[in-house]
Amino acid sequence: MEDDKLFLSIYEQKDETEWDEFIQKKSINGTFLQMRRFLNYHPTSRFADASCIVRNSKEEIVAVCPACLKTEGDQKILYSHMGSTYGGIIIDEAWYKAHKLLHILEFMENKWREEGIDQVVLKQTPSIFARTSQDLMEYCFYYLGYSSHKELNLYVDFDRYNDDILSEFTRRKRRNIYACEKAGCTWRKINSIEEVNQFHRLLSMTLEKYGKNPVHTVEELYDFISERLRKECEIYGIYKEEEMIAGSMIFYFHHAKVAHTQYLCANPKYDKISPMSYTYYAMLCEMKKKGLRKVSWGIVTEDLGRYLNDGLVDSKEAFGSSYGLNLTYQKKIGL
Repeated sequence: MEDDKLFLSIYEQKDETEWDEFIQKKSINGTFLQMRRFLNYHPTSRFADASCIVRNSKEEIVAVCPACLKTEGDQKILYSHMGSTYGGIIIDEAWYKAHKLLHILEFMENKWREEGIDQVVLKQTPSIFARTSQDLMEYCFYYLGYSSHKELNLYVDFDRYNDDILSEFTRRKRRNIYACEKAGCTWRKINSIEEVNQFHRLLSMTLEKYGKNPVHTVEELYDFISERLRKECEIYGIYKEEEMIAGSMIFYFHHAKVAHTQYLCANPKYDKISPMSYTYYAMLCEMKKKGLRKVSWGIVTEDLGRYLNDGLVDSKEAFGSSYGLNLTYQKKIGL
C-alpha cells in the first residue's frame, strides 16, 4: 500500500492553521465544529485536550481526531472532543478507501493502546453534514469490533418538500402559524449583545424545566455571531410587540448546504399561540430563501438513544420531517 507508514502526534498550537485547512479543504467528514477556530473558544482548563494528528511518510495529514481524555474510576477513556457536538475521526478524502481507512483506524487504536488508553468513545459526523456517505466508516468500525449507539435525528429535506411550506404541516401546526400571524408576531435576526442576552434568558427559562443550563455563556454566543463564527452561526428571535417570545440559534454547514438548529426556546407564557411552531415555520422560509437543501432539528432521543421522547418526535414529525441517525462508536482497547 502506498504511504502505508503512518505517524501519530499530539496536536499543538503550531498545527492550528494546517489542521483547519485539512478539515475545510481535504476531509470527507470534517465541519467547522472540528476546526480549532471553533474548538479554541473553550478555556484550556475546561477539557484535557488529547487531540491527535496522523501523517503519512510525506508528512501530509491523512486524519485528525479532536479528542479529550477523562479518567473514570480506574479507566482512562478517550472521547471525541466534548466541546463539540460532533468530533470523531476525520479522514482525508484520498484515504477514504476500505483498506486505507482500516489501516488508519487500526493504527490509531494501537497507538492509543500503547499510551494506556482503556476505552475509546467516538461521536462521528453524521452523513447529513458530511461530504459523502459515512457507510464505509460505519462498516470499518463494525469490522474492528466497535459497538455503537444510535440517536434519532429529524430534519426537513427541501427536495421532498412542496413549494408551499405550510402544506407540509399538520392542520394543528398550520393553526398555530395563523394564530401567531394574527397576534402580530415577527421574525428577525439578532445582532447586538443586548439581544443575545434576551435570547440567553429565554433559553435558560426553557432548559430550566429539564434541570439543565445553556452550554454557552452570553459572551460566547455573541462571540460566535460577531467574530468567531460569523459565517456559520446566526441567532433569530420571534417578537410580539418588541418582546422576544421565542428564538433559535442556527449553525450553517455550507459545504453540505444544511442548517442545524443548535438551540430552540420559547416563553411558556405564550404557549396558547405556540411561538415555537412559528419559529420552525419562519426558519424554514428563511433557510429555503438562502438556498439550503436541508434543515436539521436535532435528536429526539435521550439516554444515548435508549429513550424516544414521544412529545418531541411527534411535534417534529408534524412539520413533514425525514429521519437520520447519529452514531457514536465505542470499544475497550486496554491490554
